[in-house]
Amino acid sequence: MTTIEPIKNIDNKPLTLKIRQESRQKTHKARNSLIAGSLSALAIIGAVGIIKTKPMSFEDALKKAGVEIKDNVAKKIGTEELFTGKIKRFETRNKKETTEYVDGIITEKIYHSAFGKELSGTFYIDGKPKYGVGGIGKSRNRFLFPAYEYENGHLVARGEGCIENKPSVFEEYRKLIKKLKEENK
Repeated sequence: MTTIEPIKNIDNKPLTLKIRQESRQKTHKARNSLIAGSLSALAIIGAVGIIKTKPMSFEDALKKAGVEIKDNVAKKIGTEELFTGKIKRFETRNKKETTEYVDGIITEKIYHSAFGKELSGTFYIDGKPKYGVGGIGKSRNRFLFPAYEYENGHLVARGEGCIENKPSVFEEYRKLIKKLKEENK
């Protein structure tokens, strides 16, 4: 005959508590090393970014691109060839300016953040400013922006624009300029 002996109640609480404490310590160490690593990476990126984003004058940016402006027409230095392209420079460490020329005539000047977000801009027709767009603000799913128009060389406020679902305000103004040019032909 077999006998069944009573099962002794084993208390696992101290063991469980010890495992939990070790797990927390590992998690805490991992979190600290992740934070330290992230901060180190950001510091390196920031240091490289500061070096790369050295402010430059517009004249220096023109020289770097091999372009000169005479009588409001952009030409390649030493030739009569009209310049078509973009002149990019950092105006400040966190504000980038991109000026675009087509056949030697300025068409737009856009300011971006250091991360590439469009901040403001001016759009030109035949080398004369036509529209200005200010910084963009967000209200619900709508993006608001101040808009300006140049009339006879003077800046006139057009009011505040609103675009839903975040298409580029700047693309909309590029389309408007293209449409105005086609109508004037």
